[in-house]
Amino acid sequence: MITRLMSEIRRRGVIAIVSSYTILGWIVVQIISVFSSGLAIPQSFITLVSVLVIAGFPIAAYVAWFFEFTAHGIKRTPNNDNQELEPLLMRHWLGLFLVSAVVAISSYLVYNSTMSSFSKTQDNLDQLVESRTIGILPFIDRSTDRDQAYLANGISRELISLLGTFNNLQVSSSSSSFRLAELYDDPVVIGRLLNVSTLLTGTIRSNGDQLRVGVELVNTKDGNVIWSKTISRKLVDIFVVEEEISRAIVNLIQDTYVQEGQVTSVSKTASSDALLLYLQAQEELSYRTTESITQARKLFEQSLGLDPEYASAQIGLAKTLLLLADVDESYGTLDLDVATTLANKNLQKAIIRNPNLSEAQALFGRSYAMNGKYELALSFYEKSISLNPSSAETYLWKYLALRKMQRYNDALDSLQDAFLLDPASSLVLYSVAHEANRRRDFEEARSYFEKLTTFYPNSALGYRGLADVAARTGNLPGAANAWSLALQQSPDSEQYRTSLISILLQVGAVDLAKKYINSDDWQVNLLVAQGRYTKVFETMDFSLKAYPNERWVLYEAGWYHFLYGDHDKAMSLMGNAATLFSKEELYNEPLCMPAIEIAYLKRQNGLVEKAQSIIEQCQQLLVNARAAAYQQSDYDYLEARIAAFNGNLPEAKQALEVAYSKGWRERWSQFDPLFAHIKDEPGIKLIFDNINRNLNEARTLIEDDVSL
Repeated sequence: MITRLMSEIRRRGVIAIVSSYTILGWIVVQIISVFSSGLAIPQSFITLVSVLVIAGFPIAAYVAWFFEFTAHGIKRTPNNDNQELEPLLMRHWLGLFLVSAVVAISSYLVYNSTMSSFSKTQDNLDQLVESRTIGILPFIDRSTDRDQAYLANGISRELISLLGTFNNLQVSSSSSSFRLAELYDDPVVIGRLLNVSTLLTGTIRSNGDQLRVGVELVNTKDGNVIWSKTISRKLVDIFVVEEEISRAIVNLIQDTYVQEGQVTSVSKTASSDALLLYLQAQEELSYRTTESITQARKLFEQSLGLDPEYASAQIGLAKTLLLLADVDESYGTLDLDVATTLANKNLQKAIIRNPNLSEAQALFGRSYAMNGKYELALSFYEKSISLNPSSAETYLWKYLALRKMQRYNDALDSLQDAFLLDPASSLVLYSVAHEANRRRDFEEARSYFEKLTTFYPNSALGYRGLADVAARTGNLPGAANAWSLALQQSPDSEQYRTSLISILLQVGAVDLAKKYINSDDWQVNLLVAQGRYTKVFETMDFSLKAYPNERWVLYEAGWYHFLYGDHDKAMSLMGNAATLFSKEELYNEPLCMPAIEIAYLKRQNGLVEKAQSIIEQCQQLLVNARAAAYQQSDYDYLEARIAAFNGNLPEAKQALEVAYSKGWRERWSQFDPLFAHIKDEPGIKLIFDNINRNLNEARTLIEDDVSL
């Protein structure tokens, strides 16, 4: 076979033609190489010619099989020694096309790879270590007066934003990098906690309008410095410095070559004063207190006063406005509509100048989410992530929106992305631990909450989480103690005060609860805990007269009458409330309230089909929660209520037993109207008796706790 093939190659003259082509190609390359320096021929042209010469080799061989080159021109090569000529068929031309296509693609890849390596060598940026992960630590201020920390930190944050735009590079968030740098000096330890293979450290010296930046790239496996560089520029050229460093980093750790000019800051200012005010504002914003955010807002406004076109300052101002809104997740008292309207105006200005501003897109999404428009918010989050795949904050906001939409599995995926990028963030750590807690993976939840207290010893979040773990396991004394510690860390937090008071009233420790109550808002709760129900209804009647059309006041009054009062009056009050709720307000997790009470009301009034339709929605909420592996006792209690509503006693009893075993300890359960027809069943009654006994035991332990 091989002998026949070689004989045919010689007969067709392929070797002679290929040899001639090789010699001619070699001569061409040599001539260009010799005269390249004198004629200033660029290296790219020399490389291109060399690649084309090599690429032509298989094409020349293929053509030589069918044609011969003679002194009389190009002639077809006979198919055999009898000089028979067979016409070229479609398969022959297809073969030529395939060979040419393979050669073209291979040549393109070889050319790009060769030029990338050459360019890196020319720039002294040969790839030193292959890495897809990097953390950027806060730069150190080496200025004479050590008063430029905001500038040093600002450069670090901007580098994180720039590098985050590369799809194949995972860049840790500044919140984790900065926090771990405060706690640890060893880059190996920081790298392990951030789960990155490289770290960028740096120093700055600022003197007047002159800026000197030194950077080092560290391998986190051994802590060795693998590259360093010092850059001196005028302060106004800080964007050039950031772009140069970012470009160098990508070329050093990625198997690619980023040319000069390919990395650019999306928002710049020609005013050095506007820049400094912006960086000072970013520093204030990072502290996340009401006072610091308010100060950041002023600084962003001053920056825009110097450069009204500075998009980054517009984005920063929008962020402060959203953070100062009067909502649970924010820090201020600014009316939500006012905050989002002003924020959106600033974001719109920034987007008009550059639609590829990742943070602006994310903040648009956040603004819509704060107003309950979660689908619209998601579209902006996706756009933001496409522009900056390393934006941990956007992934966290996306997680929150997906949870509100009850898309639990998608929410957990987004949270995992946030955790990968920001593993030491207090909010991300809390969310990851909280989700583990919801799945009843208490050991994992406790470990994350304890890590939170280690990373942030002065923060109440870790203790808040530990309180939640204790409550979900039925350990109410432990929960009360943890809430007390959280309140000590944040004495102005009404949320922590409310949680502690709620547990104290839940177990009946009324006198102890009074020590923490500082408003009249708890009057009804105190009366309920004391069993003074007549006084409860007198107080609720007063509220109803003051707010006759307030749906939640009507609902609360109806609920208390269902539990402790007049059933007919409860039906009337709940019926009035039902007409005022929007659909979005009905199905609140985890207990599907007030929807399930309204379903009970409708069935009592003979509207069976409407009642069943509502119950099916509650059932779907439960299905979604189970699909996300949420195992907290609230969902089991909801399952018991649905079963009781449907008249399924065995299933109701079983679900109630599971809820109790998982820590359900609500005294009002024995008065729940959905259990009214089965509450005296032996198995059901035993569970309610056990709840009362556990609550009384917890009250004794809590009242004996001197720390409270």
